[in-house]
Amino acid sequence: FFNRHLLFTNQSGARLDRILVVVNESDGENEFRGEISKMEPRSMLHFSSTIFKNSAGEKLDAVPENLSTVTVYADTPQGRGRWSGSY
Repeated sequence: FFNRHLLFTNQSGARLDRILVVVNESDGENEFRGEISKMEPRSMLHFSSTIFKNSAGEKLDAVPENLSTVTVYADTPQGRGRWSGSY
């Protein structure tokens, strides 16, 4: 996240489909989810943090103290992949 936007880079040579980005996975009301339909190989996109909502429908305020982990799930030609990182 940078300036309350998610900078998302696909550095692989494969197209990603059905992308699910989970912020603070398994952290109850602090877990926020957002979906991206597809991303072409070797491309970068940015999204407002407001695409992420928790189970109560509240939008993510992407300030550093509200972020602990980011997990990404996506379909690739080899199957469903998972990538994660933490702050």
